[in-house]
Amino acid sequence: MKIRRYISLLLLAAFSTATAQEWQNPTITAVGKEPARCPIISYASRNEALFGGLDRSRYFQPMPSNGEWQTSTLGDEKLYSTHFAMPFAWIDREVFLHVEGVGASYAVELNGEQVAYSQDGRTPAEFDITKYCKEGRNSFTIRVLGEAAADAIKHADQPSGEPYVYVVAQPRVRVRDIVVDTRADHDNGLFAMGVILKSHLLNPKDYRIHYELLDPAGKVVSYGHRDLKLDMQREDTVRFLDNISNVMAWSHEAPYLYTAVIKTQYEGRFGEYLVLPIGFRSLSFKEGKMSVNEVPVELHAAEFAMTSDIATTTEQLRALRKQGYNALKIKGGPQLDALYELCDRLGFYVINQADVNTSRHSASRRVGGNPSNDPTWEAAYVDRAVGMYHASKNHPSVVAFSIAEQSSNGYCLYESYLAMKRMEQVRPVLYPSAAGEWNSDRLDYATTPAPALAQSSVTVRQLEKAEFLISNGSELAPIDGVACYTVRVGRSVVAEGEVKMMLAAGSSRTLTVPIDKVKDGKAYTIEVRVEQPNPQYIYVHHVEDTTPQPEQTRVGKVITTVREFFRYTPEAEAAPRKVLATATFDGAKPKTKK
Repeated sequence: MKIRRYISLLLLAAFSTATAQEWQNPTITAVGKEPARCPIISYASRNEALFGGLDRSRYFQPMPSNGEWQTSTLGDEKLYSTHFAMPFAWIDREVFLHVEGVGASYAVELNGEQVAYSQDGRTPAEFDITKYCKEGRNSFTIRVLGEAAADAIKHADQPSGEPYVYVVAQPRVRVRDIVVDTRADHDNGLFAMGVILKSHLLNPKDYRIHYELLDPAGKVVSYGHRDLKLDMQREDTVRFLDNISNVMAWSHEAPYLYTAVIKTQYEGRFGEYLVLPIGFRSLSFKEGKMSVNEVPVELHAAEFAMTSDIATTTEQLRALRKQGYNALKIKGGPQLDALYELCDRLGFYVINQADVNTSRHSASRRVGGNPSNDPTWEAAYVDRAVGMYHASKNHPSVVAFSIAEQSSNGYCLYESYLAMKRMEQVRPVLYPSAAGEWNSDRLDYATTPAPALAQSSVTVRQLEKAEFLISNGSELAPIDGVACYTVRVGRSVVAEGEVKMMLAAGSSRTLTVPIDKVKDGKAYTIEVRVEQPNPQYIYVHHVEDTTPQPEQTRVGKVITTVREFFRYTPEAEAAPRKVLATATFDGAKPKTKK
């Protein structure tokens, strides 16, 4: 480990003294970059993780922190500058810089010192900046490099915009990565999760890793813990496995999401809390045809790249759904994680795309021809494919991966395909320009929308007495809504409430309204409304903490439950809603009970 750290320091020293040599060398893919992983945000409590969102995490800071980047140019380079304040609470934690969406090779400067470099500006990358940070104000600059060697293989037409950057702090023993594998078989679900822990301490320590799995309504359906002993400065994996009965499977018609809560514990103290949205779905592929939960699915994929904020992107995806698209083929390389989370919620299938496109070169495989057949570029190709995979691997919406497009073929793409197949056994790995060569699986999809179907229409119909049938008339779009009821006797409200319900395309649910508080002989009125939140900011899966939580294990002299440990429950923020349907029933006088 000391030798590895020494080598890293030498690379950084060389980087800081060199000028443009690194970004003109295709074999240097990055300096100071951490191994690829899924997005991880650390929280201080369970309530913060479940209800807070990114803005509630005390270990997360977006950049720019002052509202906008300070931009300037230096020759053919563009500089994005800002600063962030590192709190005292981060002093004994590991600090990581997360960068994506730059669009070109870039260098990172912290407090006037060059500390990192990445050849791939599109794929998410993280850098350990612990040793370079100081308490209080830290100046920060991203130098987007002009005329870099990597321009030879990146998409020329990828959307340009400001970088997406944040800083996150984690404990000295931290969750480095999470891998989830779920299956749905009729009403049963298989839940498998691996949590990779990494220690930055010098002494061996004993740790306990807890997890909870919450269903879409917020009920705990599975929980447990594993103990782990970590030696000095190494990592290991704990694994959880459980069968979930009466599972609500994820699909484009009914995108049900569960939530995994992970927490680390040492000597009675909880180190960090993480949340991860999870969808139970089984994928199978035969002769290019995809089945989801044993149901054949015809894919109608629209090419898509984010060019706007989440609210606008949400409306764009809903418009595509109305047109008859049920899938997205990502173009221009990996997108912000918010897009994949949005697809998880809206029920889009996603074919993700690595940032490799060499169409500006000839297709020749001879020396000096296309980079795809030049072994010099092998590390760059594999790095982009692997980074794309890890960033999106846990999203139920992602059903396939594309390693490149319009890039001829050759050695580098062969190695990229093999690297992907070593990690992924179910989802196809595609290269649309393989021209029949072996380094591409088959997945059939149409780039045109499905035939026009009925628009989404929600209806409320009374069955008998206080039972109402709520139906989604759309054959395409699911409805994630809330059924609200109000019972009145005269002008007095005697009962009201709401029930969350997911209506799959073409499905119905029954709502029973309680009228037991209506006195005998009184006439009553029941109003039923179906409302839908207007999503504006989507990052984490919010759930209600309304069920008893599992008791924790004795650690030393500390015995707590989750509810005892977290006595504070933040008030739920009222989300704007729109009314989809409403119905009113004027009841007769109830019959006298015998």
